[in-house]
Amino acid sequence: MLAIPSWSPSTGLNADNIAEPTTSPNTTTSYTVTVTGSNGCTATDVVTVNVNTTPPTPVITGNLIVCNNGTTTLDASGGVSYVWTPGASSSSSIVVGPGSYTVTATASNGCTATSVATVESVEGSVGNYVWYDSNGNGVFDESSSAGINNITVELWKESSPGSGIYALDRTTSTANNGLGDQAITNL
Repeated sequence: MLAIPSWSPSTGLNADNIAEPTTSPNTTTSYTVTVTGSNGCTATDVVTVNVNTTPPTPVITGNLIVCNNGTTTLDASGGVSYVWTPGASSSSSIVVGPGSYTVTATASNGCTATSVATVESVEGSVGNYVWYDSNGNGVFDESSSAGINNITVELWKESSPGSGIYALDRTTSTANNGLGDQAITNL
């Protein structure tokens, strides 16, 4: 007569009366197996199945502000695999324009978690004056004669958002505005 094992509890087991049951508990569970031999002797052992339900902690990094509907790269970390929406990219990095983006990170234990980032667009601007910063402090605190006339200023614009192709939008130059400042006109 063969010894027939008895497993307890039976929760998560495919069978509780076989030698090697398959288990898939939702939480860490200790199983007790009892075997009675043909001689009437009983042996008992305990097997603990540890279940790691710790979700990943996804983090999104990158510039969350772009100029004039430009693009930026968002990077995800905190998991072993990633899926971005919108876009359905499975890379840890994605190039995006303005909008809201969700990354679902999967940990090595199969658990998932999400993180959301919103990329905003701001309009770029150019200052109104060009001057020679003779003291190098980045502040226009030189004399009014420190301005520079006839500096050509070119403004370039991306031909379509995210294309990376730029075309000259307009050109202007600096001129003394009568107050000693060098104004950029025709913007």
